[in-house]
Amino acid sequence: MRRIGLAAFLLLPWVSLSTHAAAAGPASPEALAQTIRNGLEHRDLVLLESLFNWDGASPVKHRIVAYELRRCFGLHVQAATAEAIGPDAVAAITQSGRFRLNMDISARVRVTFTDADGLDPLAFLAGRTADGYRIALINPTTPTRGQ
Repeated sequence: MRRIGLAAFLLLPWVSLSTHAAAAGPASPEALAQTIRNGLEHRDLVLLESLFNWDGASPVKHRIVAYELRRCFGLHVQAATAEAIGPDAVAAITQSGRFRLNMDISARVRVTFTDADGLDPLAFLAGRTADGYRIALINPTTPTRGQ
């Protein structure tokens, strides 16, 4: 009995991750904002990670994103809003040639906290994929350590 319990405990994170990863993304930027809010309020790192487009991301980038998300656990979300974003924003990110987005973006989701104690609002760039809206990542154009 104990061996079965341990096996179930070890497999639970894998089962949970595969369930979230297979789910379709939110249908609109507003739904993405609400899903991010729910994930933060419920401390659901697996759900939050499933919202990202991880194409081109290094393991180090993955750990940094997870750390930044976990830093916000326990904070009260004041608002999570979505707004359209224009091509000027993309140009500002990519103009140096050092960074690239891993997908086309059309929206920015901003999350503010009431008790942030100096923590800046979170800002996510998002775009539509075949299975819904996902959070884009900004990756270096040349490989870095850890990639």
